[in-house]
This record gives sequence, C-alpha cells and structure tokens, in this order.
Amino acid sequence: MIQRIQSIYLLLASLTLGLLHFLPFGTGKVVENSPLADASYNVYDSPVSMYAMVAAAFVFVISIFLFRNRKVQRLVVTLGLFCAGILIGFVAMNYFSEKEIFSAANDYKFSLGMALPIVAVILATLAIRGIAKDENLVRSSDRLR
Repeated sequence: MIQRIQSIYLLLASLTLGLLHFLPFGTGKVVENSPLADASYNVYDSPVSMYAMVAAAFVFVISIFLFRNRKVQRLVVTLGLFCAGILIGFVAMNYFSEKEIFSAANDYKFSLGMALPIVAVILATLAIRGIAKDENLVRSSDRLR
C-alpha cells in the first residue's frame, strides 16, 4: 500500500541506495592497485559493499509489499538496516585503512554518494517508526471493540 508514509520512506530509501550505481563516494587521482584505480571510489570497488547495497535496496523494496503483516515488515526493514549498516561500515573501513590513498595529496574529494547510505538509514528508521505507529493504532482500535 503506497499510501502509507512508511511505504514512501522505504521506496525513497531503496532509490537512494540505487543512486549509488551512478554516484561515486568520491574522486581523486588515479592510483594503481587501489580503490582509486579508475579515479573514483564507488560501490563497485569491493564485492562486499556492492552486495550489501543490492541486498539492502532489495529488502527495502520487498518490505513495501509486506504491509499486511506489520511485525514481519518491521523485521525485514531491520534486516535492510543491518545490510545498510554493513555497507556504511565497510566503506568507512576501506577509507580509513587506505587513508594515505584518500589523502588531500591525491586530490580526493568526497561526493554525494558518501551521504546516500546514511540518508537511506535515516529513511528506513523513519519507516520503522511509521510501522510502529500503525501497530499502535491497530491495537488501540482493537481495545475499542
């Protein structure tokens, strides 16, 4: 049901993760045998970040259609948050482990792609809050019967 606000949040979260296909995390000078071998650091530079991004986006899309069972929907969105957290953690780990490559000496500049996983996590958290509000509304209406 796309009319619910959490469905819109989940759709936006999956779209922001989908934008990582097109937007790099940052750009810099070409450095051989590193994530900057093609002068841009993006999600395709490591298989873990690529699979985590695809899994999180897929889980967020699937969870839109679980609106009839709010408990399962909340659990699936939490799984998507876990995948997005793996993506953020792995990108941060790569950045800090190869900090000399991503230094100012290589003219490395952050791009919009670096903020997109964080935006997706925020949107998914808002979706979980919306699911909880729906659950509370249903429980309160059950008490009135």
